[in-house]
Amino acid sequence: MPQPTVAQNLPSGMYVDKAENAIYYWDNTRKTACHVVNPVQHRVFMNNGTQNQSGSFSSANVVRRGDCLWPNGVYEPPGEGKAFFVKGTSICHIPTARLHTFLAQKFGVKESSSFDIISRGLRNSGICSTDESLY
Repeated sequence: MPQPTVAQNLPSGMYVDKAENAIYYWDNTRKTACHVVNPVQHRVFMNNGTQNQSGSFSSANVVRRGDCLWPNGVYEPPGEGKAFFVKGTSICHIPTARLHTFLAQKFGVKESSSFDIISRGLRNSGICSTDESLY
């Protein structure tokens, strides 16, 4: 993989790669970029405080991690009738209303895409534990 260049010493945030017509999240601490998969994910990042940045950005000269993972939180994919919890690199199905309420209060409910899109790159651990002390 290409190594980051000095030109990529930019503030962390969202950048448009005009050559690819795509949005990337640039992590200046790790010197890596990930592809923002769709407008919904972009809005979720923005609602979590990530800033849109301006400036020249080329994903061709950076270490890319593939598609961005979704921020921690509760996701309710439209029309699927289920709620899921994402934390780190794992996703699980929320089995009870009580756990849904607990997780939503602690991590927030995020705007959602389909389960297939959200779960891409995540380990599906099945049904979430109802033991609230684990969260």
